[in-house]
Amino acid sequence: MGKKNIRLTALVSSAVVLFSAAAGMSARADDDSAPRQVSETYSADEFIEYLDEPFTPDDDIECITRTLNGSCTGGDSKFLELCSGNKWGYNDMLRRSNSAMRREMYDELYEKCCAVWNSTDEFAFSTQTNSVGYHGFFKIDNSARNMTKNEAVESYYTFLYDNPEFYFLTTYIGVYSDSSILVYTSDEHLTAARRAEYQQMIKDCCADSVKLVSREKTTYTNSVALHDMICGDMEFNNTTSDHFTAHNVLGGISEHEGVCESYAKLYRMLLNYNGIENVFVAGSGNGDGHAWNMLRLDDGNYYFTDLTWDDQNRNRDYHCTGTAFFEQDHTADKPSQTGQYFLYKLPDVPSANFSLDAYFKSLAAEMDLNSDGRFNKQDIKTLQNRLTDSSKYGTPADINGDGKLNNRDLKELQMLLKRYMNRA
Repeated sequence: MGKKNIRLTALVSSAVVLFSAAAGMSARADDDSAPRQVSETYSADEFIEYLDEPFTPDDDIECITRTLNGSCTGGDSKFLELCSGNKWGYNDMLRRSNSAMRREMYDELYEKCCAVWNSTDEFAFSTQTNSVGYHGFFKIDNSARNMTKNEAVESYYTFLYDNPEFYFLTTYIGVYSDSSILVYTSDEHLTAARRAEYQQMIKDCCADSVKLVSREKTTYTNSVALHDMICGDMEFNNTTSDHFTAHNVLGGISEHEGVCESYAKLYRMLLNYNGIENVFVAGSGNGDGHAWNMLRLDDGNYYFTDLTWDDQNRNRDYHCTGTAFFEQDHTADKPSQTGQYFLYKLPDVPSANFSLDAYFKSLAAEMDLNSDGRFNKQDIKTLQNRLTDSSKYGTPADINGDGKLNNRDLKELQMLLKRYMNRA
């Protein structure tokens, strides 16, 4: 949801295919009279340039690529795992052509991005730049993977959507004739001090988010807290769409403004960090490039959420909604689309919006283990008795859904009762 179309011109001294997901989610035009009614016209040819001649990157890129070889261990690796969450796109690769090589490329990207995050090196400023001034950073060698260009591009954007914590990745990549990938980045990310500053901001933001959520609250209530945290500290601003922070988590964290991509990536990262299953979605809103989220709530279903539109309209109308409402003006990209417009298969969503009241009514009925018409401490006692002697008191319930009957079910039931008692 940015203001300007980004038109790619030929790369100087660069025989690559250049892709930009900005076309798919970031280019929007402002309309003060109706914040959601924005318009833009573009065609894919404006954002993809096919240059099939062989290209060899400069020595700086090759040096950085070699430096980043190795596994993602030590440093902030545990923190990064939390930020990555459920890796929905990675799991979807099993449905796709050449799935093993897609996953292998994804894994290599993850290792190299972890190495960038943990590195204290000053990276060289490559002379290889693209049309918007980003520097060639490192290469993903797909020459032995027998991947098509579309498979390589789809794998990159799937990785980008899954892993919002890697702020130094941009929506621009170069694709060689052998489907290898050249990753571009802003010059600010090449200096160790600047990376350390940004990364501390990200860690501080995640730490702040933990203070707002609690296991004694419902997933829905926690999702609202994180929704309001972002919307309360961030403004939609499409006049900054040409700046790299407008399209990643730093838009909300360091600049307190950005476009839809920034809202959706920051929300995904904070949901991930707090253990809430979610999916990043690229598509269109009112026919224009857009991005939003899906999250799994207490009833086990996924629902749509659009922080960008909620923030512009100063409400939560688009939070945790079903298909009947949300799909009137939102259309997600699909697995049938290719290249930068490919999107993994999304989870099913109910037609109706999520209702906390309806959830609690259903919960109370389901957890009334002693059938007295109430959900209370007597149901805890009933489960304890069943776990102690099922032949006398009846078969215990698998409360946490792990396929086992044990004390973990008792703990889960106790937590559910706390949420129910705190539902006001």
